[in-house]
Amino acid sequence: MEENPFLSLTGFVDKGYFKDFLDKIDNIDENTVKEAEDFLKIDIGKMKEYIDEKIPKLLEEINERVRKGEIEINRSSSLRDILGNSIIDVFDRIIFVLENFKSDNPSVRRRIDNPDSGTRTIIKIYSEAEEGESKLASYYIDSLCKDYQKLKAEMETKAGYLEKFSDYFCDLKMGEDIIKNYPTGAKKLPFFRFFSELEKFKDGKESKINGENFESELKKLNEKDRSGNLVIDKEKIREDFLEKE
Repeated sequence: MEENPFLSLTGFVDKGYFKDFLDKIDNIDENTVKEAEDFLKIDIGKMKEYIDEKIPKLLEEINERVRKGEIEINRSSSLRDILGNSIIDVFDRIIFVLENFKSDNPSVRRRIDNPDSGTRTIIKIYSEAEEGESKLASYYIDSLCKDYQKLKAEMETKAGYLEKFSDYFCDLKMGEDIIKNYPTGAKKLPFFRFFSELEKFKDGKESKINGENFESELKKLNEKDRSGNLVIDKEKIREDFLEKE
């Protein structure tokens, strides 16, 4: 019998993954945690709130929608990619830094001290946000809890909500096929926020994007493919949205 992908998506919660994460933090010296927070520019306290409040709320929403037959589950869904893989990966890397913050091992120090290391880069994507705004992962979870159509897209398709804006993503040749060059994992989060706010701006709703900060917000989308090309067509976005102000 084929595995139920919904159970796979939420299984890490049922198995106590996040409780273990919090327990590990509680077992680390408070001063070390504080030093690491300042160093990484993250807020462990808010992260605990995020784990205790936001993720269970989202899973409850998913469970209810699935029970009612309102959402079909895609094994390769965008939400599973982001929540089931990427966010857990971030938490694992944060624990690595906390547990090894005082280490003298050169290879460990490179992962912690180098701002461009894979460990530091992934943590930065998770925690990146303007002052006073929700962190990207928190913004994502909140949006899915409030917007059924976004949740449905994230659960049923690989590209998720970003597929709605496929015209702005560049093409990528894969063998004989041409596909859209969507970002993956945690790299989707800045794009999810940008297009969510851009859609509000287009519809005349209250938005964190406006004519004055449009370029600065667009500048944040700097994800490139292996050839060094941006994955989105910024000029087309300008033509379709900025001039409609």
